[in-house]
Amino acid sequence: NAPEGKVPVTKVTSGGWIYDSKTGRMMFETYVHMDEEMVTDGHHMHTDIIISDDGGKTWYLGDTLPCRVCTEGYIGNLDYPAYALSYNDGIELSTNDGKGPNVDFVFPLGARYDNIGSFASRIAYSRDGGDTWFYSETPITYPSLYGLEGGCSEGWIMERADGVLALHVRCQDESTTN
Repeated sequence: NAPEGKVPVTKVTSGGWIYDSKTGRMMFETYVHMDEEMVTDGHHMHTDIIISDDGGKTWYLGDTLPCRVCTEGYIGNLDYPAYALSYNDGIELSTNDGKGPNVDFVFPLGARYDNIGSFASRIAYSRDGGDTWFYSETPITYPSLYGLEGGCSEGWIMERADGVLALHVRCQDESTTN
């Protein structure tokens, strides 16, 4: 069930959580297949932020991030959509005020960015208490000759005591293994 006037959540896959300690809002980042008739190979997905404002009793669609996560480094067909997903939870930042201009929350995302299966890392962030979300301006890439999930993914993020964000990502290139 969704609160009145909100879009209900119909499908959830893996993703990560954020809890707003100031409001009690719960947010979950998940990737969703855009068309049930499409092959579920990750080529037709988008990233949703689903929200509960009542302790998890009801959930609704908060925001949807676009499929086209990265166009940098695309080889060949630019009509082949990318997608983003997270294997880890996001974090509430010490600057959270729910009204901007400060960033309140961040999710680390592994983003598919070429048509051979390579990944880059990006950050999804919100400045308004989780109502709207954006991708970081620049993807973090690692050269991958063979695709197949090479590159940067499976990010984990933390805020240091001085307010600097530290991102740790898994970087891999299948061409370097025997």
